[in-house]
Amino acid sequence: MTSARANIEALVAQARSALRDERRSDAAFLFEQARRAALDSNDHRRAFQLGVSATKHWRMAAEWDRSLTMLLEILAADPAETDPQDLFEAYKQQFIFYIEVSPPGMRQIRESFARFRDSYSALRPGGPDFVYEEGKLLAAQGRFADAYDRLQIAYSRADKSDSLSIGPAWIASDCAQIAVWLDLRDEALLWIERIDEPYWDATARRHRAGRRLAVALRDRNIDDARTFLAAFDKESRGAQVRTDDSAVIRYAVASLGMDPSLGDPANPGHPANHRLNDLPERRRDRIEDRHRWAHTIVSIRLAALRYAAGMPTDEDYFCRPPHIDPAAFPARLPDEIRSRVQAARKACDDALVPAAELDTAFECEFRQRRIANLRARVEDIAQVHRIAA
Repeated sequence: MTSARANIEALVAQARSALRDERRSDAAFLFEQARRAALDSNDHRRAFQLGVSATKHWRMAAEWDRSLTMLLEILAADPAETDPQDLFEAYKQQFIFYIEVSPPGMRQIRESFARFRDSYSALRPGGPDFVYEEGKLLAAQGRFADAYDRLQIAYSRADKSDSLSIGPAWIASDCAQIAVWLDLRDEALLWIERIDEPYWDATARRHRAGRRLAVALRDRNIDDARTFLAAFDKESRGAQVRTDDSAVIRYAVASLGMDPSLGDPANPGHPANHRLNDLPERRRDRIEDRHRWAHTIVSIRLAALRYAAGMPTDEDYFCRPPHIDPAAFPARLPDEIRSRVQAARKACDDALVPAAELDTAFECEFRQRRIANLRARVEDIAQVHRIAA
């Protein structure tokens, strides 16, 4: 082995070690360094492969610009100098970027999906990746039942020993989440048990805790929510998986806002408000993060309104019926109700903007319907206390 090649492989080994600890930024940097070394050695195939890895992990570390820059660089390479497996992975990363980071509209998403599909069909017919990503696209459109069907097919095709395809544990994690959305609680718990990947044990533990937290929210189980939020936070420490940050915060705020022992959610010192600081303004450039952030603000405002109205706590993540009847409880802070209704209404109006932008990109309406459901909860309280729109 030449010294140049040995240097490349040493960098790759360091990157893989970083990945096991979920240090995505560190791994992406090391893959990028290895790619430069491969280019210096005129090993263009290896450089393309390493560029794909850098693209993927910059994206997962929420370094959107670095991810996209690298992606555009590698897609400009001569296909004749590219391994078909690596070209497929590049098309896959482009498709995921469109779905998760910057949806350009369904026409371009479908074109990207077709390139991914064609490269995959030629290379790995019958594998799980294509049908898995198809399920993710359906979920982004709010077609959860269809997405659940596709993800279950992907799981049936997945093989833990196949390092070139998505592992069954990560498909099980997505199945668990969508099962909760579909109100399939028992199935969700079965899927959570299947999130098992010894090599990526830290990642698997974090996924299990997060999915159990989702079930606790669905159940309105405050004790379980406390337990699994603590577990989720513990497993998330040190993880450089920044694409999850806004989802983590939305989970946390929903759980903390549901906990009556923490007092008034309008108090700046309330733990739910502290968790908002975990996603600084500079990190709200991705449309999905802006949507999640705005939804989270609605949930805080609604929790604060319930507190003033003397109502028990509730969850505003899944918005499962029945909603608590506000007429059944005397107001706790009657002088605060009007201002909190106004704050909650404004939060709903603000949340409709990113929700509509995403729904337009994916040609659906489900995000706007979710905000409308939250707005209806606000108006139920406003009506009882005779606060006009």
